[in-house]
Amino acid sequence: PQQVIRARSEFTDFTASSFIPAAQQRLSLPVTRVPLDAGQAVLSAVTSMQLAGNLAAGGSMTGRGGLVDVSSPLEIILAAPGAALQPGKLVLNTTLLSSWNAESLLIGGERTLAGGSATITVRTGNLTLDNAGAPLTGKDVILAATGVITLAPGAVITQSGVPASAD
Repeated sequence: PQQVIRARSEFTDFTASSFIPAAQQRLSLPVTRVPLDAGQAVLSAVTSMQLAGNLAAGGSMTGRGGLVDVSSPLEIILAAPGAALQPGKLVLNTTLLSSWNAESLLIGGERTLAGGSATITVRTGNLTLDNAGAPLTGKDVILAATGVITLAPGAVITQSGVPASAD
């Protein structure tokens, strides 16, 4: 049995989730994501998008949460649940976006990770946060636009938790 073998032998167990980051820090390399960490979801729309499902971006057990990017060349409206659709604009539900529990939520662009740094390509012209009564909540929320970012009266973004220090 395993317990007999372990009692009669000397083992050193290594897991990628602890060994890789420790080695990267020891060698002064950028710390990357490991197997228990969630990945990256990029949601991009050209003419329309309706988000109505769940996205599990919280990470596994002790892993880091995921990166979620939502982008479009259309104007993006971040609104409370039940907001009316607007022709030629993406209307996104802030309660739904918050429920995904992403470690980092980027609205308006797409990020590329390479060599320990992140590059954001902004795709959205204008972005409006009009979510009175339904705060956009996350550890790290990034709003990006090439034109204007508008905060409507009563708009709320709430930072909760602490993003990983590696990003």
